[in-house]
Amino acid sequence: MKCCCCPKVTGTVLLLCGVILIVLPLALHNYIDEYIKKQIADKVKIAPGSEIYDQWKKPTLPIYLQIYTFSIVNPEEVIQGQPPFVSQKGPYSYRESREKFNITWGDNNVTFNQITNYTFDPDTSCKDCDPHKDIITSINIPYVAILQKLIAVVNYPKFNEVVAILLHYLKEGLFHTTTVHHTIWGYNETLFDDYDKFRDDLVNLPIIGKMVDKLLPKKFPKVFALQPNPNFDGNSTVNTGESDINLVGCYQQWKGNFGKLSIWNSDEANMINGTDGSVYRPDISKHDELYIFIIQLCRSLNVKFLNEVTKHGIDGYQFNVPKYLFESGDINPDNKGFCNPNCLPSGLLNVNACVPFNAPIVVSQPHFLNGNKSLQKMISGLNPDEEKHDTFLSVEPNTGILLEASKRIQFNIQVDPIKGVDDLENVKSAQVPIMWINEHVSIDEGDANKLKKKVLNNLEIIKWIEIGLYIVGGLMVLFAMIFFISACCKTRDETALKLMAESGESDSQSGHLNPSLINASD
Repeated sequence: MKCCCCPKVTGTVLLLCGVILIVLPLALHNYIDEYIKKQIADKVKIAPGSEIYDQWKKPTLPIYLQIYTFSIVNPEEVIQGQPPFVSQKGPYSYRESREKFNITWGDNNVTFNQITNYTFDPDTSCKDCDPHKDIITSINIPYVAILQKLIAVVNYPKFNEVVAILLHYLKEGLFHTTTVHHTIWGYNETLFDDYDKFRDDLVNLPIIGKMVDKLLPKKFPKVFALQPNPNFDGNSTVNTGESDINLVGCYQQWKGNFGKLSIWNSDEANMINGTDGSVYRPDISKHDELYIFIIQLCRSLNVKFLNEVTKHGIDGYQFNVPKYLFESGDINPDNKGFCNPNCLPSGLLNVNACVPFNAPIVVSQPHFLNGNKSLQKMISGLNPDEEKHDTFLSVEPNTGILLEASKRIQFNIQVDPIKGVDDLENVKSAQVPIMWINEHVSIDEGDANKLKKKVLNNLEIIKWIEIGLYIVGGLMVLFAMIFFISACCKTRDETALKLMAESGESDSQSGHLNPSLINASD
């Protein structure tokens, strides 16, 4: 006996199963999502045994400090009032070796210091570059620093002449020619020793000694270096992410400054926001702003989404620094707090309060990228290029793990004319570049494969399982609809045949012919 209800039963079963397969991942999505986030949070928090701990404590990723130096090729013309013409050479590439020490665990935080050693790497440096043999001519920073400090105390032409004669006697001038190695890593500055001796002699004089002691700047360090080697970051405290993974790696304290500094002119400018740039929270979206505290600048920066990237088969989000952060405080009121003491043109940041002996160092993006157009007119030989000179970072959005980053900063010295000083009397005010750095890190293929194997592949499997359930469930619903339509059509056909049969039988019994048969005979 033929079962007329079989298609309907089959369709009903398929429909129910299909709906269940579609609803199931929807119903469990939030639970699965929270479970995945918890698993990732356990892997990326700062704690012994976590996936990132070893890399956080002593990174094995290849981190390079690439340095490009500027040599002034027309020093005599500069003294006469012509713009400096600079020639760039580099990169002089140094492999970084970082390690955190004096690690102390607190309540949801960890306190430590970090030492970084730099080793010259000829393989990633420019061809035939030797920092111990290559010679450059640049602004004599100690000379300018001492002059500016003395003149800030007594700005009088006759006094300036006395200072200039003294410096000339000490064989010091506006320019300094030395090796690239000394320019970067420092040298014993005899000028500082001579200044200290000169100051001590004046302080020991009767009558004026006490006044001199109050007026003249205190002693300078024995060694002048733009980049110390080894370098210590200073005592730091960051959040471990134990109780809130969104705060992982965020600074709580740096060099005794809890939450904010006392360098800049507003509370907002002084805030210590974000991480050191090596750790980020997981679950990052394109709409997020990430914050980084830059020790070299003594300030925090935010970065915004730029585009999607792929590194060793891992999809990531690339962020860069928005241009409004480089605008002058005279243009952008939000940057007014960084005017120190006066607002500089767009693209410049005065960091003299953040460098040894408060040297007149001003930082910018390399080649004055995103700076005021006037900066380009002050210096010849520069060519800003966003691809080469912009700062960026790329992260894997699910885990927040860094895929690649380049921090690019240019160090300049502010040179102004000073009456009574021969070397400076006719110079034009300018921000003269000394060097720029590209601190670059990139995940290697081995670590990329580990990340895929331990985390990302599992996320991919879960994603495809959900998609598979949707597809199978959708097909089941489709087949169920086909069965129902088929069953309805079959039932309608059977009903029509039955009615025709009943109609024919009734006509034969009454002796009347079927009208269709009559028409057919015609």
